[in-house]
Amino acid sequence: MASRLTNYTAALLVAGTSALFSPAVSADVAIDNSALSSAAFRPHQRTFGLVYTLPKEVNETLDATIKGLLREKLLNAKLDTEAQNHNIPHVTVVHIHSADPATPEKMLKALPKLPPVLNVTLKNFYTTEAAKGAGQPWWLDLGIVKEGESFENMMAFNTAATAALAPLRDGPLPRCTGPVYANMSDAAKELVKTVGVSGVNVIKDGKELRSYNPHNTLVYSNAKFTPELQKYWNQTAAEFNQILPNGIVTSLKSVSIVELGFAGNVLREIYRINLQDGSILNVATGKIAMK
Repeated sequence: MASRLTNYTAALLVAGTSALFSPAVSADVAIDNSALSSAAFRPHQRTFGLVYTLPKEVNETLDATIKGLLREKLLNAKLDTEAQNHNIPHVTVVHIHSADPATPEKMLKALPKLPPVLNVTLKNFYTTEAAKGAGQPWWLDLGIVKEGESFENMMAFNTAATAALAPLRDGPLPRCTGPVYANMSDAAKELVKTVGVSGVNVIKDGKELRSYNPHNTLVYSNAKFTPELQKYWNQTAAEFNQILPNGIVTSLKSVSIVELGFAGNVLREIYRINLQDGSILNVATGKIAMK
């Protein structure tokens, strides 16, 4: 782990493991994991999350190169719902399920030390199934190149944010329950039990365990991921990789608290926090405050 340290990760570790946990907020809602014993998905009420929204120029590039093709392929595959789904393009940090409408404000107070501006490359389209054999949900994703100081800072921030925000959940994410949970690996199940979601970084026995895979999602689907559909979308991913072989270089300059749908699509942005000066934009009012 020492070979991967950046100034940001070192700053967290100098203060000890406790620096990964925010002292500002404690959860006042009991965490209920009983849904994990059910064969059905937990009913979805409200999911909130911390994400990096994509810069305007990235969205413009995607719109000009693959958006039209993507919509055509969705309609040809008779995935009409997916073609109409609303989503604010983003890269996820962590999601939590909570019916408490005050959760966004609690998340804002609990935020750990922010990372610096993240200089990343979005590259490589691929399909992802929530859990192999579960059948649904599944996604078409665009990955992030996993190297460099900014990538290490993203990983460190995920570890810190997961520790700070997971206590605010009321239970596991619905999309991580039922058939998905039943088909998960033991390591993924342990994450769902302890932090409410898989695919995040945690500290265990003083060591950082990494499973966070930062990416942008272009298709969110609850349709059955049949072998035919998987072949169709794997071919689509290959075609998109030919269109954007070098990916898209960009800088992520803010992180946002958002509300999401069942599959993880962002429905609305609530707070946008500037990584350069820490200022907080209330998206609904347009007012800016300092953290």
